[in-house]
Amino acid sequence: MRVLMLSDVFFPRVNGVSTSIQTFRHDLAARGCETWLIAPEYPKRWQDDERVLRQPSRYLAFDPEDRMMKSGATLDACMTLAGKVDVLHVQTPFVAHHIGIKAARALQVPVVETYHTFFEEYLHHYLPLLPAGIARAIARTFSRRQCNGVDAVIAPSQQLADVLRRYGVTRPIETIPTGLNLDEFAGGDGDAFRARYGIALGRPVMLLVGRVAHEKNIGFLLEVLAEVARSVPKVLFVIAGEGPALPALKRAAAEARLDRHVYSWATSIGAVRCSTAIAPRTCSCSRRAPKRRDSCCSKVSRSECPSCRRPCSARRRCSRMRRAHSSCART
Repeated sequence: MRVLMLSDVFFPRVNGVSTSIQTFRHDLAARGCETWLIAPEYPKRWQDDERVLRQPSRYLAFDPEDRMMKSGATLDACMTLAGKVDVLHVQTPFVAHHIGIKAARALQVPVVETYHTFFEEYLHHYLPLLPAGIARAIARTFSRRQCNGVDAVIAPSQQLADVLRRYGVTRPIETIPTGLNLDEFAGGDGDAFRARYGIALGRPVMLLVGRVAHEKNIGFLLEVLAEVARSVPKVLFVIAGEGPALPALKRAAAEARLDRHVYSWATSIGAVRCSTAIAPRTCSCSRRAPKRRDSCCSKVSRSECPSCRRPCSARRRCSRMRRAHSSCART
């Protein structure tokens, strides 16, 4: 089978849709299927294969993480594959959806769409001025119309498939979960990770790896963390990810006084970068010494101080860091 995928997002934009596309292209290829992908260009280059067709795109002031493909160029790219594809697979509900339907009609092939996002619980986070009830009603109507406009729908979970049927989607719905490439988790070294980021070997860790978005409901995990910390006071909550909800989560953690005691922030762009104390109350940049022993710069050999992120080109130069971090020097 020959599949043409259209998406409004793909790497280097990191999110679940990008990961799902990459996973399915890899697995389809292993089963003898050919796939092409049409996706937007980004300022940062990505190592694409020859069947990823990047399209000119525009900056979105209200959503700077994403790009909007130019419709004309995207449709033209689809038409260059006339006679080479058997099905068109839309991955996102924006330009890719509208151009995908047009292209499928012109190419005379069926069009399917994956409903990746539960918009009913998503939209009001990004349109805060719109009452939540109205935002949910808009999301339900929008989703029903889009799903009924294609030949078949793919849902990543049975729960989401049931939601779409309640919306009134009458097209066939197939549940196909997005899997994980377990090879990516082979060869992990927890002790080395702890040593690299200054986390004590015996310290209990709660770990979240993923995009830090409002719809992920990570605030609930902060509530869980507060409960866990009562019986496990040394617990450390590591969030490895970036996203629009990170500032709000930092504020919530500071208000709950969790930032100084039991959790840390991490960012991930391709590889994880971790700091065990970057909140203003614990960073020496604000002239306050960190209170956690496991954030000591004298224990970590790296190119920057793990607390205030100041550059430190070699371990032997950490003496000036220790002067800035007096409690670190005492450890």
